[in-house]
Amino acid sequence: MTHLPILVEAYFNNNNFDITSIDGLSGVNPGRGMFSYRVNSKHNSYILKNCAEKREYDVYKKHASFFKNSNINIPEVYFSCEEDRKHWIIIEDLPHPFSKNRWKADSEQIYILYKLHSKSLNFEIEIKDPFQFEWDEKLTDKIQYLLPNELTTKIDYLREQAKDLFTPFCCISGDPNPTNWGVRDNGEVVLFDFERIGYGNPAIDLAITMPGFGSEDGALEYEIAKKYISHWKSHTITYPFSVNELTKQIQLAKVWSALDYLANNHKTMNQQNLASYLQQLMNRLKVHS
Repeated sequence: MTHLPILVEAYFNNNNFDITSIDGLSGVNPGRGMFSYRVNSKHNSYILKNCAEKREYDVYKKHASFFKNSNINIPEVYFSCEEDRKHWIIIEDLPHPFSKNRWKADSEQIYILYKLHSKSLNFEIEIKDPFQFEWDEKLTDKIQYLLPNELTTKIDYLREQAKDLFTPFCCISGDPNPTNWGVRDNGEVVLFDFERIGYGNPAIDLAITMPGFGSEDGALEYEIAKKYISHWKSHTITYPFSVNELTKQIQLAKVWSALDYLANNHKTMNQQNLASYLQQLMNRLKVHS
């Protein structure tokens, strides 16, 4: 970036940060007004982020105490401000990525999501303008020309089966994919990126933790569902779905999230990646036939 926002620069200057460099981070979408940077000083580094959605800004500005009291690790917040109708945060730069060998049914990851879901059953965290999770005909319309006709018919069938996914059961992260977790030096796992935080079925979060399109035989989805429901049982709270029912919901949620991603990103994907993604999606839809 060519220059820091005035209030952000004042914060760094007032706290005697000797900035050595500012690096743009990959995985963000400037086209949607989202920018993230790593600000390096002589002794530390920080993440400076322009939140594309105010709901994410509010997580750090207004709801950090909810996460702390619930023992849900999110990045430490050092500074937040609004400037020129943009919402800026300076947060902890997590030193370690979430290791790829933990990307499938990680017990600690599932427990963190359980805590978020169970602690927000009575909407104790009030998200203003929450992300709207839905699977409507418009979603199919956006991508139907990319898929064979027989698969769009299958999508309509799956959409009917997935109605329970969009009942506001609790607060969900909305995008806990494996790259939206980090690890502190002491081993604590931390969840970040709350652009899509809102209310829905836990299966949506659980599905998004899986890389790719999940497992063809449902074994991974079953393992996740079993671990997740075990936490409810151990805390004497009855979860309204069985392991098998939750497994099916996770599978449906994975299809929905894949379609949602395709609908919102296919125009900017290169042709090779798009072709590969479509082939994987079609294979997965056929599994549900």
